[in-house]
Amino acid sequence: MSNEQCATNNPAISNPIVMTVNMLLPVSVSISASANPVCSGTQVTFTAAPTNGGANPVYQWKVDGVNVGTNQPTYYYIPSNGDSVSCILTSSELCTSNNPATSIQYPVSVLPVPVVTFTPSFDTITTTNAKPIKLKGGIPLGGIYSGPGVSNGYFIPSLAGTGTKTITYTYTNVALCSYSAQSLIHSFTQSLIPCGQPITDIRDGKTYQTVQIGSQCWFAENLD
Repeated sequence: MSNEQCATNNPAISNPIVMTVNMLLPVSVSISASANPVCSGTQVTFTAAPTNGGANPVYQWKVDGVNVGTNQPTYYYIPSNGDSVSCILTSSELCTSNNPATSIQYPVSVLPVPVVTFTPSFDTITTTNAKPIKLKGGIPLGGIYSGPGVSNGYFIPSLAGTGTKTITYTYTNVALCSYSAQSLIHSFTQSLIPCGQPITDIRDGKTYQTVQIGSQCWFAENLD
């Protein structure tokens, strides 16, 4: 209402303004792991699932309270046993409550892998025409041998062919954690020689005389 003496349209009424009140959006975030528990040395991916995060949410990952990672909805690393992973989400929505929001502390359980050794207890130098070699020397017992020319725990030279072959021994413990060790077998091609001629042992380079006895060919001296 104007206090002017000469006024028209007094009192005057303004145009109406309609007020819109938005509800506050509760912000929260949950995280999950690609695997847990995991075997030692295994990479784990953590994924954040935001609620009311907005178009441009901000993520801050933490491991044992220390900032890690980048501003991404996923974080991956190789954990240690007992690590605690969490994520802080800052929403980009305008009207929010509980912003920023913090996930639970996600505990990680890491299982030990077995200690595996492979010390060959067989000749590691052979020829392609030699008989199959039973593979031994993997510890703990009960593992699996694999590699070129390997079948049912035997190395078959004719199947492997010439060259240096990597043989792998893999053992899996009761927690289903596996570890491997490797050794080499060297396979050569060796031509047959006429009986009565000397033969050279490719393993140590020593030469031995052969002799014909009836229909069989024998070593004329003991192997060293």
